[in-house]
Parts: sequence; C-alpha cells; structure tokens
Amino acid sequence: MSDVKLNVVAGTKNDQGWKNVTASNGDKYAYKYTGGGDNNGNQTFIANHQPDSFNIVFQGQDGSTYQFVGFNNKTTPSDLSGVVNVDGTFIGVTDTCLTIGDFTFGANVGVRKSDGSTPDVTFECDPVVRNRPGQD
Repeated sequence: MSDVKLNVVAGTKNDQGWKNVTASNGDKYAYKYTGGGDNNGNQTFIANHQPDSFNIVFQGQDGSTYQFVGFNNKTTPSDLSGVVNVDGTFIGVTDTCLTIGDFTFGANVGVRKSDGSTPDVTFECDPVVRNRPGQD
C-alpha cells in the first residue's frame, strides 16, 4: 500500500480536498491528505487476511514547522495502531485487518515553537481506513 502524505498550512483554505480545523489554542489550520488507496489519504484493506501497514508522512517542507505528536484511535473497537517516529516526521500505522468496517483515526499534529521545542498547540487530521470483506 502506498504511503499517505499530509500537507498542513496555517489559516484556512477552501480549495478542493483541504479541511479546516481549529487547534487547541483556537488558531485555524488547514490540512490535505494525498496518497493512499484513493489519493485522499484513505486506505482500503481486506478483512480477515494478514495485517497491513503504511506510513503517514509530511509532504514537502511542512515537517520543518509541524510534527506528529500522537496517534489516536477514534473507533471502538479499532484494528488500528500507530507509532510516531522520534522526530515526528511520520507515523507507522498497522491495521490488524480483523474486523470489517470503517476506522477513523486522528493523526495528532503539533505546531513547533519558534525555538524548535516540543509543540504545545495541537490539532487532529482524520483520514479513514476501510477493511472490506474479502474472498478466501
């Protein structure tokens, strides 16, 4: 499966594919996913088969300002787990592919402070992973 790429900008955007969010401090940001199974950041896997995995990475130079600070399962039960690398440039996502359904997760993004230290302003960006029935 192809990697998912995330682009983030300060402010709002009304262009196709961009989603506007409000950060923990009330500031506005916009994000857009590309890649994945549908080129919008969403993935589809076959349930009841072997586990699958993919990476979520920052596109372009946005990683110099933003970083991943967490991965939040938003669907219960969830087949998904995610691990953020040390410098926050990507999340490795694993799907156990045990359950048929749609799973939403929050890729928790932080805005680095001007001195480059750990972010204190965060927001979530939510793509979907779909486990569809397969043929054995």
